[in-house]
Amino acid sequence: MNTSPKISAPNTLPSALKKPDTVPIGTQYYCSGAYSLRVTGDCLSSEIRDGELILVYPELPEWGEVGVFWKNDQPLGVKYISGNYLPVTLPIKIKESSVLLSYQVAQINPLKYYWVEVSILTALHRVVGVIELNGSVRSIRPFTYYKDTSEDGPHSS
Repeated sequence: MNTSPKISAPNTLPSALKKPDTVPIGTQYYCSGAYSLRVTGDCLSSEIRDGELILVYPELPEWGEVGVFWKNDQPLGVKYISGNYLPVTLPIKIKESSVLLSYQVAQINPLKYYWVEVSILTALHRVVGVIELNGSVRSIRPFTYYKDTSEDGPHSS
């Protein structure tokens, strides 16, 4: 089982999604800055499978949503936002401090939790869904569907 969070370079959107301002698909509309990425790995399977194309908005995800973490021009990974976090403007410059600002993230196959240091990121974008072959967009269940509700919860390793 491959659980690495690798992602291929950004792809152009399928022709059905190319519009200058908003992108209608069925009854949904997508922002003009939307882009797609092809995911490699199965750490978010069954929500996002190896090789699937995801639709991404260049805006911060909320708790329980899936995000794409960027460092410079390279995607670092696709994970659920699983812990409390402050929505901050990236990139962030932190003066010398003993405080380490991090996002708690999770994968679901198998369920594991990680910390991503905010100071290394240049962007964090919200994954809207998975682009199907017919051009429709499949939604992704929120993290609460998978969340470990044991006493140790998300702080176990």
